[in-house]
Amino acid sequence: MMISLVVLLVVTAAAFYALRYYQQSYGSTRLRAVMHEGVRGVVELMTQEVGQAGLLNLAPRRTTAAVNVSLTPQSVRLTSIDGIFVGESLIVDLGSNEETVTVTAVDPSTSAVSAVFKVAHAANSMVRGTGVFPQGVLSSSTASELRLFGDINNDGTVVYLKYTCDVNAGTLTRSVTTLTPTVTTANAPEVLLDNVVPNPNSTPCFQYSSDVTAGPFTFRTQVGITLSVRTSEVDPQTGQYVIMTKTFLNLSPRNVLNGLAMARAGLTARLHNTPPNLPLS
Repeated sequence: MMISLVVLLVVTAAAFYALRYYQQSYGSTRLRAVMHEGVRGVVELMTQEVGQAGLLNLAPRRTTAAVNVSLTPQSVRLTSIDGIFVGESLIVDLGSNEETVTVTAVDPSTSAVSAVFKVAHAANSMVRGTGVFPQGVLSSSTASELRLFGDINNDGTVVYLKYTCDVNAGTLTRSVTTLTPTVTTANAPEVLLDNVVPNPNSTPCFQYSSDVTAGPFTFRTQVGITLSVRTSEVDPQTGQYVIMTKTFLNLSPRNVLNGLAMARAGLTARLHNTPPNLPLS
């Protein structure tokens, strides 16, 4: 009986040891999987939005009254001025009456824009805006803040995005603000990643290629991202936090690259100035 009891205790102890080992192994695997999944999702989002930076594809709108020829700027009311900024180029009308004008003023109170019109246009003429913002990735971006804008979702709306990597707070945040002529303050950010820690060798979260100048325009054509994240809990197997560092280099804003090619070819009619209220505070 004593021998049987000893054997039973040994077998039971071995079983509990194996169960504890597999529980710890599962816990360790789960922590790492959650950390990997969070970083992967954030980087996929950033890659998509960097790729879309600089795009301008305004939804069509129309004039509310006839437009006369004038060598000085005249105010013209539109059905909507959303996404229109001073310095932006607009395509007015179709066919033989089509012309491109540069916006000199925007009046939100009357939904009107001012520009020099060298061609007469009938009421209800279509107004469009297409092309590229060379500063889709703003040169004011820093090692801890990635600032970009454009029709990021390809829905005709220009938005301003700001990613902030704050290793002191341990967060990576993202702010999204729809741009209008009167907006000056960015929306409150949302947290995308917790437990962000300093990168090895003090590598910044965001790195950039040198700015490229073509004509009067400046282009920032590559973005690099380096993120270090630790697990939310200690690893049950090692009793230590697990830290993972991921680096993604050469993320290219394809619209900005297209704009650079256009500028080098001397095709600047569809290159647009940066809205005067950017970057938002």
